[in-house]
Amino acid sequence: MQFHPGTGGEVRRWFVSQALLLFVATAAGLALAVMLVLVALLPSSARAAVTRLSAGPVQRQNAALHRELAGERERAMEMAAQVEQVLQRGRRLCWTLGASEASVAAPIAPLPPVSADALEVAAWLEAHGQRLDSLADVVAGQTEVQRPCPLLTLPTAPPVEPSRAVPVAAFGWQISPFTGREEAHHGVTLAAPAGEAVRAPGAGRIVYAGRPRDRRANEWMRWGTIVVIDHGCERLTLLGHLGDLSVRPGATVRRGDRLGSVGESGWTRVPALYLEVRWPVGGKIRPIDPAMVALWLRLDDPEARFADPAAGLPETFSALDTLRLAR
Repeated sequence: MQFHPGTGGEVRRWFVSQALLLFVATAAGLALAVMLVLVALLPSSARAAVTRLSAGPVQRQNAALHRELAGERERAMEMAAQVEQVLQRGRRLCWTLGASEASVAAPIAPLPPVSADALEVAAWLEAHGQRLDSLADVVAGQTEVQRPCPLLTLPTAPPVEPSRAVPVAAFGWQISPFTGREEAHHGVTLAAPAGEAVRAPGAGRIVYAGRPRDRRANEWMRWGTIVVIDHGCERLTLLGHLGDLSVRPGATVRRGDRLGSVGESGWTRVPALYLEVRWPVGGKIRPIDPAMVALWLRLDDPEARFADPAAGLPETFSALDTLRLAR
């Protein structure tokens, strides 16, 4: 190889051997191969870089959606529990009003399990929402003529403020703290502050107000000072353990009228109120679980109570006739 300068200077010469040419050719080939590989890998590398850049926000968004879905499912489960409570109260109200057995007989399906997905919970809510609509139609469709008793006469209201009363003895078989024996408890005993106002749970006529002292009424003495309200239609309410009275036999009361106050009369160790409801069941007037008509009380086993409101208690119970009721 020769180089002739344009200025006319000395001519330069280089001698290239065959081995040098081979080395140069090999190096150029390797460089070209490396460049081709880099060009081929560049798109996948770019995609990987983009994926790494976008994966973080997507994952965070996905986690946020999962949390939102879990929150919606939790709210749906809470709504299902509320619907179940309203349905049970609706069945009790229909039963109290004397509606057809078909409207209250069908049991309510259990709540969806904790593991249930959103679709299962939605299906439960839809089915039981329709059941709630049907119960509302039953109540709305009953006229005052169709009802055995007017609604305001039925003892559905609380005789004491529920937030200030605690059930201490439920309806059914109980161990008596005085005798130590298992006895039939035909009502509900509520512990409440002494002097708390006791009000009529429904309209009616006072057929007894006082403290039994007649020997033949000994069985009633355990309830101390008693008030008995006849609501008509063979439905009565008995309230015991009162401290004082605000009514007399023969008086007519409206729902919410004051009857007296919570006291410690009779067999009780704390200020309390005894509540007993008598209802026509199976052709007889007998004590039933007050929670069947008092919607503010909790009903633990609704299916058993709908099947037998008297809870299988013996048909022998204190007769009201021994109190010499006012007629």
